[in-house]
Amino acid sequence: MNKFVLVFFSLILILFVSCKSDPVKETVTDFYLSYQNLDFEKTKQYCNPLMVQKITLIENGFTPEKRKAILKHIRKNRIQVEDINYDDTQTKATAKVRFYTLSEDNENNEETTVIFLEKIQGRWKIADF
Repeated sequence: MNKFVLVFFSLILILFVSCKSDPVKETVTDFYLSYQNLDFEKTKQYCNPLMVQKITLIENGFTPEKRKAILKHIRKNRIQVEDINYDDTQTKATAKVRFYTLSEDNENNEETTVIFLEKIQGRWKIADF
């Protein structure tokens, strides 16, 4: 009985560890979703100190009219995070993000950008994009 319990909990632990999400992909996705929704305070949570300053400058450049126009356009976007390259023992990472935008005439436009991340106190933060 004790062996069965030990094996059972070992399998549960293995499944839990193997199902853990990718921390870099999670950081990049959460960053872009909050940035896309112009939620700059939440966006800053995913950034290193230098990027927090850049996001603040971007935030200060938005008038209410500009914010409304951008939100209307941005809501048609989808993102896909791919080509994540990092070693969890290192402090740097890159991720390629692909944007799919639905245009006014319902055509899909595609853009790609590279995100640079760094590990600060054990957590991945956006360093630049």
